[in-house]
Amino acid sequence: MCIQDTTELDYTTKKGIAGLGPLNDESRWGLYLHPTLAVTPDRVPLGLLDLYSWAREPGSLGEAKDPNRPLEDKESVRWVDGFARVNALAEPLTETRLTYIADREGDLHDLFVEAPCPEQGADWLVRVQHRDRQLSDGRTLREVLQAAAVLSEITFDKPAAKGRPARTVQQQIKVVRVTLKAPARPDRTLADVTVAALLATEPNPPAGEDPLDWLLLTNLPVETPEQASEKLLWSLCRWQVEVFLEDWKLNEGWGQLAKQPDEEGSSRSLILSLLLDHVLILHPEQQARLSHQAPACTVGSLRQRCQGEALVDMFRRVLEAEDPSVQFEQLAEAIKAVFPLAPSSKHMSGRDLGRQQPTPALRYRAAEVSACA
Repeated sequence: MCIQDTTELDYTTKKGIAGLGPLNDESRWGLYLHPTLAVTPDRVPLGLLDLYSWAREPGSLGEAKDPNRPLEDKESVRWVDGFARVNALAEPLTETRLTYIADREGDLHDLFVEAPCPEQGADWLVRVQHRDRQLSDGRTLREVLQAAAVLSEITFDKPAAKGRPARTVQQQIKVVRVTLKAPARPDRTLADVTVAALLATEPNPPAGEDPLDWLLLTNLPVETPEQASEKLLWSLCRWQVEVFLEDWKLNEGWGQLAKQPDEEGSSRSLILSLLLDHVLILHPEQQARLSHQAPACTVGSLRQRCQGEALVDMFRRVLEAEDPSVQFEQLAEAIKAVFPLAPSSKHMSGRDLGRQQPTPALRYRAAEVSACA
């Protein structure tokens, strides 16, 4: 499973980093990141296949966009390019099938057409955003699905979330084979595309609960209940990229570690973080869990465990040395060299320190305290 998603890296408080742009507001500055995370159908993370980042032009927020501009000038081109790169990776991997998975932002006809799937290329599975899209026979996708027969039913437990208790979900599965009508483009002519549409809907949700519905498009064959359930489980793997991004941003600190100035400042710390991720997958504890199909450790907790193990090993070497005191002094000097003190560039820099003597009020208070003592 090759899962893509987009997140933002907020560097508003990191001064001196060039090449940044506004995020959702001109007061917030940083980068946008669009990774491709590879996982197995059992949700075991394998690493990153691709990483695309960009910054918006300063002052571009709120500007009127030309509706006739080509796809290459839109931020949404990242989904089409992302699939193209996954497709290129798939062609030489004749013994491995790659399936591109994207959320509703990836629901682009341009992706289905401009990134074709040859025999040895990648497949794709995308959650639908446009349910009323036109089909080649004049109907809409929504109309066809409403008239379709139920293929099967599934039941599963939805875990508890913040403010919501756990509950049992019963969904009906519908699958139709349809041909999507190509939308008009000012700079190119797109072809119609035949796909499988898979709808999982909850007809009778509990009172006060929104129904749990999913609508997917795929180039893969979906004809049996087993194939439909398989594709639904594959689509749920998309949450792994959310977990990956949250874990890194909270524990590894893409924003916190980006303290190096110039245009490469943020990317250097990001690359180091990703390299650490690949190293940690080889940790014995992680390998033991994965071999027993147990949940993998979060990157943050495993990183902290490695830091603790390194600290214990360091003290063991000091205690087992022929002369622990000499070894300890060498360690102290090494720590000073690795973690030097750095002068502040803003606190009391070039300023008049003013009066250094205690004020009359402070001397009076000190006298009272001394008398009571």
